[in-house]
Amino acid sequence: MAITHARWLLGVAGGISLALVACGGGSRGGENVGSGAQASSCAAGSTLKGVDVSHWDGAVDWTSVKASGISFAFAKATESTDLIDDQFAANWSGMKAAGVVRGAYHFFDSSADPTAQATYFLAEVGTLEAGDLPPVLDFEQLNGESEATAVANAATFLAAVTARTGKTAILYMSAEFLSGTYSSLAPYTLWDANYGVTCPGVPAEWTTWAFWQNSDSGSVNGVSDAVDLDYFNGTLAQLTALTSGSGGSGSGSSSGSSSGGGSSGGSSGGSSGGSSSGSSSSGGSSGGATSPDACTQGDGFCTATLQCDSGHWIVRQDDSAACTTVDDVVEPCTQAAGYCTETLQCDGDNWVPRTDDPTACTSGPGG
Repeated sequence: MAITHARWLLGVAGGISLALVACGGGSRGGENVGSGAQASSCAAGSTLKGVDVSHWDGAVDWTSVKASGISFAFAKATESTDLIDDQFAANWSGMKAAGVVRGAYHFFDSSADPTAQATYFLAEVGTLEAGDLPPVLDFEQLNGESEATAVANAATFLAAVTARTGKTAILYMSAEFLSGTYSSLAPYTLWDANYGVTCPGVPAEWTTWAFWQNSDSGSVNGVSDAVDLDYFNGTLAQLTALTSGSGGSGSGSSSGSSSGGGSSGGSSGGSSGGSSSGSSSSGGSSGGATSPDACTQGDGFCTATLQCDSGHWIVRQDDSAACTTVDDVVEPCTQAAGYCTETLQCDGDNWVPRTDDPTACTSGPGG
């Protein structure tokens, strides 16, 4: 997030509000966020305005930011394994108090242990609450590593924070950062960095974006200096769905809302602490009771075979209009194999459409 390499050398956890392109103001010499040969992708429809900040932005008046039309924001939390942004705590609490949908990001050091970085980042952020966006990785420097090694380390970090929070991680990256194409990054939600264009170019792993950092020199009430500006590719309802872990636009396998969404590695949804949608998460059943087939993503969220309908998973319908967000995740079930509802059954720890074999269902309301 727009920051100079000198800021990195200073080792200030905040340098680079999402160092990916414009974190916290200032121009960063290392990241190329201009327009290139990558295919461009325009917003599918409605968009929401957001910002990303770090200590370089100083104290932020989040009430004024919210009043200026900002719906969401990301704040830098950590960098590598030893730097904490000194404004993160104030930004984290301030965003929530002002009603700004909040997210936290980690500025990645490709040469440091990725698992240790994930642990360090989550220790500072704490337990993600309902309404918080998935964890974010700001990936914009190789730090002397080969591209393949840096990508492998980034993928390890992304998988770790996804597994530990139950929310598919968001990856901040410019389309011009990497020269190769890496399928290991594709399952994660794309936060694209590209300035000076009407529609951003997206890395080859994706066909669309969930978030787009379109400037590092914006002006927003409540922030005293130039600030990074962002868009979300979707509606407020879709942004809210993303906070529960559901996917959508910008994920490697789908388009729709934003994908921090559906989870790679099998966990999707759910609130922090690793709970998975469709399993132990509450919500969806009447009276607040927990139902084994409950879904929290909201009507219109679909996987390859299932659909969230009135708070419960059902077999996906043929009506394409019924699915406003699609993610190729699998939905975990916590029941024993052979547990069935009227339309689904628990098979291999995941929900699948119920088979015609009556002997396959031994328990549950459809057993």
